[in-house]
Amino acid sequence: MKQFWQESYFNRKNWLMENIVSLNLSEREFMLLMLITLFMEQNRLITTESLSAHSNLSIQDVDDCLSQLCLKQYLQVTFTNGIMSFNMDGIFQQKEKDVDALPIFQTFEQEFGRPLTQKELMMLSEWNRKYDNELIIYALREAAIYRKLNIKYIDTILSRWEKQGITVEKLVEDVQRESE
Repeated sequence: MKQFWQESYFNRKNWLMENIVSLNLSEREFMLLMLITLFMEQNRLITTESLSAHSNLSIQDVDDCLSQLCLKQYLQVTFTNGIMSFNMDGIFQQKEKDVDALPIFQTFEQEFGRPLTQKELMMLSEWNRKYDNELIIYALREAAIYRKLNIKYIDTILSRWEKQGITVEKLVEDVQRESE
């Protein structure tokens, strides 16, 4: 089974930009990860020299940054027949451990009955930064009850709840009160 970052709809560069702070990346590390992602997408040969040439970093600085990314377990660099290859799965796996965002993406895809679009994924990522995951799931459930499964409707629910000061705790209280 493919991981979320291996899916064709997943935009690695946007994800890296959205998570630069929480991943504790330096500007240099971030820039190298973006270049590696770009080169991988274009099936280009990646060398310390090519990374240096496209980043205005010295070869030594590129090597140091790559070492730091490997130490953080964000990147794996292997050599086969003198050719360097990169595996960035570690950065996504590490973040998945830190932020349990994957189930929310899967929940939305299951509820919508289809893969999410890039726009929907971006909106969901924005919500993850702004709202508690449980609150997002409650909004999804409310939209499902009214058979209005679309991102705009769910966004309206979340905005309304934010204006009204509704929290997960308040929703749980309401549900418990109704079941009594």
